[in-house]
Amino acid sequence: TPGDATNQAVLLPWSTATRKSDQEYWVVEIQPDRLRQAPRFDLTERKSWPGQWRGELSKYYGAKPTWEKPANYTG
Repeated sequence: TPGDATNQAVLLPWSTATRKSDQEYWVVEIQPDRLRQAPRFDLTERKSWPGQWRGELSKYYGAKPTWEKPANYTG
């Protein structure tokens, strides 16, 4: 049912994850309380996310938005 925890997802910005070349998985180091309090998204309403929440997620996790260009970008 909508709003049920089984229909919810926690999204993470890619910049919060790391992968070492010798691993086949990604690692995210986040305090458990921070993850428990993270914004959740209703999987039955996918069309409303993640686009509208991109900036909010980056801000929540203290991550640099992937769509921002570095200060020294010349392209």
